[in-house]
Amino acid sequence: MSHHLALRSLVQDFNSKQSSGLQKVERLAMLTSVAIAYALPLPNNGRAGSGEAFNHSGYRQVSAFVSEVNELVYMDIDRVTELAKALYINRYETVFCPPLAIEAPSVEQICAQVFDGETEASNADSKQTLILWGNRFTDVAEQWVKEFNSGE
Repeated sequence: MSHHLALRSLVQDFNSKQSSGLQKVERLAMLTSVAIAYALPLPNNGRAGSGEAFNHSGYRQVSAFVSEVNELVYMDIDRVTELAKALYINRYETVFCPPLAIEAPSVEQICAQVFDGETEASNADSKQTLILWGNRFTDVAEQWVKEFNSGE
């Protein structure tokens, strides 16, 4: 249950310290996606198993995590889930398919693709915000995943 409180507290803290508007929601969407995508365990399903790994073990957790954040701040759940999946697959392929890592897009490029190039993540202020909050979101997401998987 503490993972729910930690996540709620973090989102409320972020929400209170950022100026309002679309840019704040977009930053929260990116932080949510990156945090959960990097907090999920990577089962080794072989070189061609990234999508299967996500569908088998990641989707349920991503969906629950994104829904929990969405209860606090309205976001486009489909877009956030799509971004988390793209980041998870990129991470999986980088670990289990090293030749693909040579041409793997960066997190910034993946965000731009999912947000149809409309992302503000490329401006210096947004990057700084994402970097400053990124570790906190990832730490909470890692604890959230552990507790979620243990059934707490």
